[in-house]
Amino acid sequence: MRLESLTLRQFRNYDSTTIDFDPNLTILCGPNASGKTNLLEAIYVLCMTRSFRLNDERKLIQQGKSFAKISCVFLEDDLKTPLDMVISTKGKSLSIYHQPVLKTSNFLGKLNVVLFSPDDLTIFQDSPKERRFMIDQELMKLDYSYLVSLSNYNSLLKQRNAYLKKKVFDQTLLEILNQQLILCNIEIMKKRNQFIKFLNTYLTTYFQAISYFDSKISIHYQSTLEKELIDLSDEKKMEERLSSLFQENLSKDMELGFTTIGIHREDFIFMMNDQSVLYQASQGQKRMVILAYKMSLLKTIEELSKKRPILLLDDVLSELDEVHQQRLLQFCGRRYQTILTTTSIPSNLNLNNEFIRVIQHGSIQVN
Repeated sequence: MRLESLTLRQFRNYDSTTIDFDPNLTILCGPNASGKTNLLEAIYVLCMTRSFRLNDERKLIQQGKSFAKISCVFLEDDLKTPLDMVISTKGKSLSIYHQPVLKTSNFLGKLNVVLFSPDDLTIFQDSPKERRFMIDQELMKLDYSYLVSLSNYNSLLKQRNAYLKKKVFDQTLLEILNQQLILCNIEIMKKRNQFIKFLNTYLTTYFQAISYFDSKISIHYQSTLEKELIDLSDEKKMEERLSSLFQENLSKDMELGFTTIGIHREDFIFMMNDQSVLYQASQGQKRMVILAYKMSLLKTIEELSKKRPILLLDDVLSELDEVHQQRLLQFCGRRYQTILTTTSIPSNLNLNNEFIRVIQHGSIQVN
């Protein structure tokens, strides 16, 4: 997969602009607040149909305008695919090959990107909900059935929680809800477990490749059945134990008015040498862990989808020393199309044919 061009209209600080990208490495260089990150945000929005910086897409529209439009053309298997998104005060509309797409799920991940943002460093101390979302959004891009299972689970969970708040309820209906939730739990846990195993295959290798450290890095999946020592590939045992747990926790659930077990309570803990990165790693090591995670994502997505995603790096060079800068760019540019932002290009970097774009307050110039 390769992003050829991006066109913006009335998006953030861009009135109307088009930018072309190098097949390997494109550097977006400019001062702070010039619009570099806005370009990465637009690409990300075309991937996830949402921004990584805010929850209300209407704020992406230029002040005083009625809509914003983001378009791109990407190349895959020698086929050019145009994507379009129009954001208005009434919502957003999507199209592929200029044909309307009514379901967001049919648009999600068509353009597959992996983003590094400085805000990613907060993931270690963020709530479990944020870490679950981080993993879920990658799985949703890769597997439509995962998106369906997660959507069904959230709907069933909402129904069960509403039911638990009632003074009197039908035991048969509750059992039906429990069984449906259990089946969704099993499907989601299996896929989360498999995905984490893939990531853990590469994490240590990439961490050691871009850092000075020989530490072992992994992600520990705290599943609903972690304490049960049950193989997450054994559906029968998973179903039996989950049924028991729902019954054992029913009184507590009724008292609290919500469901206390299930995939909505799980967590993913980053580990360094079998200790939590949150407490074990320095700030510099945490940055290397996140970068290793993003590199592992690239490889995992490529393995599972048989397609190479695009890497977006926002302000990654400023906090790395010369050796780490060179190692990172060598890895990324050789295999994955990489688009990165920076306020200045370090003189030590060996940049030959890279496509450098100078960004000046909503305008783009070829270097």
